[in-house]
Amino acid sequence: MGPVGFSLSDLEWRLAGWRPWEWNLPLPIEAPDALREPDIGPVAAVVPGSVRGALVRAGVVKPADYARDSVRTEFIENRHWVFSTVLPGDVSVGRKVLRLGLVDGPCIVRFEGKEVGKISNGFVPHEIELFVSGALAPVLELIFLESPQGLSQIGRTSEITSLKPRFTSGWDWVPRIVHVGVAHEARLFDIQERTRVDLRVDASLTGNAGVIEIECDLVGGGWTPQTISVLDPRGLEVVRQEIEWDSERRWIGSINIENPERWSTSSPALYSLLIEGASPKRLGFRTLEWSSGDSISSNAEPWLLSENHDQITIVGVNWVPIRPDYSDVSNDEYDLRLIQYKSLGFNLIRVWGGAGRERDYFYDRCDELGIYVWQDLPLSSSGIDNEPPRTEAFAARYREIADSYVRELAHHPCLAVLCGGNELAYKSEGRDTPLGFENRVLNELNESVGERASRLGWKVVPTTPSGPRYTADESEFGLELHHDVHGPWAHNGSDADWNRYWANDDALLRSEVGIAGASPFDLLEAYGLVPSSPEHTLQLWRHSAKWWLTGEEEATEAWVQWSQERQARLLARAAQESIRRRCGIIFWLGHDTFPAPVSLSLLDYWGRPKPAAIAVSNVIGMESPSANGAA
Repeated sequence: MGPVGFSLSDLEWRLAGWRPWEWNLPLPIEAPDALREPDIGPVAAVVPGSVRGALVRAGVVKPADYARDSVRTEFIENRHWVFSTVLPGDVSVGRKVLRLGLVDGPCIVRFEGKEVGKISNGFVPHEIELFVSGALAPVLELIFLESPQGLSQIGRTSEITSLKPRFTSGWDWVPRIVHVGVAHEARLFDIQERTRVDLRVDASLTGNAGVIEIECDLVGGGWTPQTISVLDPRGLEVVRQEIEWDSERRWIGSINIENPERWSTSSPALYSLLIEGASPKRLGFRTLEWSSGDSISSNAEPWLLSENHDQITIVGVNWVPIRPDYSDVSNDEYDLRLIQYKSLGFNLIRVWGGAGRERDYFYDRCDELGIYVWQDLPLSSSGIDNEPPRTEAFAARYREIADSYVRELAHHPCLAVLCGGNELAYKSEGRDTPLGFENRVLNELNESVGERASRLGWKVVPTTPSGPRYTADESEFGLELHHDVHGPWAHNGSDADWNRYWANDDALLRSEVGIAGASPFDLLEAYGLVPSSPEHTLQLWRHSAKWWLTGEEEATEAWVQWSQERQARLLARAAQESIRRRCGIIFWLGHDTFPAPVSLSLLDYWGRPKPAAIAVSNVIGMESPSANGAA
């Protein structure tokens, strides 16, 4: 039983670029006979897909990942872009619902020449009602307006109310390549002739019994499904249950399965729940428990993880979108990185809060591979101030996002941590102090999750780092102030200094740790990052790596080898000492989003392991067999 509804991905789409609002201008009285044509296109496009991807395929612009060519595509964010398609003739007359996954706008939706919806929140799905009148060749248009400004890495979080992923506006690991387009799948549903089931589900363990909690609503007319069934990991039906719909066409119920197979990082057993009119949901039964351990105060934030009553050490990577134009990334590119992380021994991936929720395929594959997911909500620090906006209106929109994340992800057994956002903090006594759930906005996540957290084993935190300290100062080791901390991301001293720091560390979790290392020399050559003269190295490299340059870099194979070996040596020691103490460690960064000459990533832009990834993997294998799910 596959997805319901009619996918719009197979239709022929066209893309046209306009000066702002000219697409909507009647012919002016000064020139009533003038041709009203777009500045760019029309060119062929795809949905899901980005504006830049369509323009690259049409030869209008060059790819943005070569040397400094990305600056030549910055006009995209300042135009209006119209994705248009004609619905096929076999679409029946009547009321329809257009469901758009995530749309990176802002965007206006028009159908048959009339505006039918507006989208300003790029982090939640949208459903818009249409009426197909029977007119020949009905045209559906998705019109993307100018991108909001002020979303790049440096600014004031308290003033950012635009709900669009921020990282493509420029971060320390990617230049400004603003994404515009449809990020997730678009589908069309018939309201009158076909019933759709709005299904919400999660699975937990109570003793030896698996419990599936279900809520579903009937949407539209037509038939009414009568049964719901569960298949075991081998595809055999283990439960079939009658559904008793109430007068509001809703059913809330549960299904019990005695002694189900457990989902774990070493054996990710998945069940399937099937009901006609809804896409299948895959489920896993596991217990997650969080403790503080015996060595520190009982007041410490619990970061030691037990899976099905067996303690494992968190060894993970921070995940950012694979490319700036993330809607163009294939599922094969996801597989390349996710399978690589699993084979290297990592057991958790943190989805960072400066982007958004990943596509469904990402979470499905983490379920299948046995990799835990830490999901940030889409808030991030900005340097000048790092607190969310204080208005009730923003709190309400944040709650909408939190509810959507919980709703869309609750059935995934891979989900382990929900976090209010990245590096949200206030100034206190001259230092950054992480925010707590006393913050009006962040508490919306806590309220949204509710009792599910304890039932499903989720850890819910207001931000990361969650403190009480933001970073770990060596002078404060032993004072029980380092529970979840970030850093370090650089080291200017000797190897002996670095080794001493980690040998004395007292943190429970290092949720961001990194050291810069060069990309492989063949990649530098392929992307025009080997300058014509040594003095031009910094000029060329600062485009994507200026945060991590010291002025001593050399675009030579010898320097690249030295840089990579240093990154590998330092990160391996951090991993070794952390795993020895059963302190969780999550490396910043997992993979490169852009061909940066120097970055903190473990995988390069092509998804290949750098020497640091291999070195850390070797430590995982030697120090902590349980870290990668081995018995």
